[in-house]
Amino acid sequence: TTPAEVAALPITNRRVITFSESEDGNTFYLAVDGSGPREYDPSRDDITVTLGAVEEWTLRNVSGERHVFHIHQLDFLVTSINGQAQPPDVLRDVVDLPYAQNGVPGEVKVIIPFTNPIMVGRFVYHCHIVGHEDAGMMANLVVLAPGQSAMAPARMAGSTFNTSALT
Repeated sequence: TTPAEVAALPITNRRVITFSESEDGNTFYLAVDGSGPREYDPSRDDITVTLGAVEEWTLRNVSGERHVFHIHQLDFLVTSINGQAQPPDVLRDVVDLPYAQNGVPGEVKVIIPFTNPIMVGRFVYHCHIVGHEDAGMMANLVVLAPGQSAMAPARMAGSTFNTSALT
């Protein structure tokens, strides 16, 4: 899939993912669509998508420091950074999020095509700064095959999985 092809796909859903941190800067959070800040929990599915969906995510950084969005298994198209349109010239799996300034969050909009059957399963998205990821700024994403209603929740629950290996 080319960047221009992704740009032409009809959007099937929109989400807002908010990157934040504790006041002391030692714990990091992700929130989905106003869910409230959450630290990573390997047994929780934060987003579920059906294969074939094309989603626009607004990645919002409400903290005063940089975060770097990274998603496993797929690439996305950056369409705007802080309201400035971006050319559809490259697909990425990582993008810097501008930090909040004067109370205004930094914002990046991306289009994510959940269209390749290889991505069916459970994987993560997170801040690509390892210290932030390890301190909670990571979440689980599930892509279901058409007609599939859920994934077995026990796959990650109770596993000893090293978040450092996910970068």
